[in-house]
Amino acid sequence: MRSANGTGPFMLRRYEPDTRLVLAANPNWWGRATNSGGGNVTEVTYTVIQSDATRMAALATARPIS
Repeated sequence: MRSANGTGPFMLRRYEPDTRLVLAANPNWWGRATNSGGGNVTEVTYTVIQSDATRMAALATARPIS
């Protein structure tokens, strides 16, 4: 990924191919990003889990796998 462009509630903070994607809250966004608990969401991390067994274990325990 060479560059990212957009106007949404999150900005690209870090991209690690085949590993993870980290998004940070966009301070210039006109809306407000909140979670179901009502607090502000400041960062979102998508983690790539290649192994089916490890991915299922992460889902079953609701815990992130590093």
